[in-house]
Amino acid sequence: MQYEFFFWAMLAVVTLASAGGLLAGRLHSLRLVFASCLGLAMLIAAALSVVVGRLGLIDASLLAGIAGLLFSAVISVAFALLTRRIVLRGTAT
Repeated sequence: MQYEFFFWAMLAVVTLASAGGLLAGRLHSLRLVFASCLGLAMLIAAALSVVVGRLGLIDASLLAGIAGLLFSAVISVAFALLTRRIVLRGTAT
């Protein structure tokens, strides 16, 4: 049962991070892109650790928060940079 919850939680992390990265890639400054991706990753990590802690899995709460932070940061930055490249290429031609 716990593994099924972690699967759905990580699926939600990937979905939120990719959507946030797509939105962050539309920003004008590269500094704002990275700041928004990092802010989103910190919000996702905090929410994930609170949810896991409230389910009674206190020992896995810190690990889930760190994993959520790293996954969402990497995924959102990758989506943001890809979106930024596509948008800049589309406006250049």
